[in-house]
Amino acid sequence: MKYENEALRERRNALPAHQFFVIYTELAKPTDDVRAALEPLVKEHLDWVRDLEESGILFAAGPLVSTDEPHTGAGMIIVRGPSKAEIETLAATCPFHKAGVRKFTVRGWQMNEGSLNVTLRVSSKSMLLG
Repeated sequence: MKYENEALRERRNALPAHQFFVIYTELAKPTDDVRAALEPLVKEHLDWVRDLEESGILFAAGPLVSTDEPHTGAGMIIVRGPSKAEIETLAATCPFHKAGVRKFTVRGWQMNEGSLNVTLRVSSKSMLLG
């Protein structure tokens, strides 16, 4: 990458560049009934995601939805891993992907900026992200 000046290059090089991979997932075939397409495998999928979380691989995951548009069955899973090839192998083990209900694309992502607020409530043994 070409930099116009030394200050910009130094600033860019100072970014942490934490390496992650994003698994974009979407329905393999369009349908008007997303719930019916996904529901038979939701429990297995949630178990799979929980296992990723417990192993320390998962950074974040969830459906690509908003309050003003319907759920299309698409989702995003952000994981830590050594290579794109290994994450593609991992993504293929998702129950939705194994069954051919969803297809996926893996992209590398370097997290350079951002923040995450965590509140730990010791007495109630609870945590709040926000």
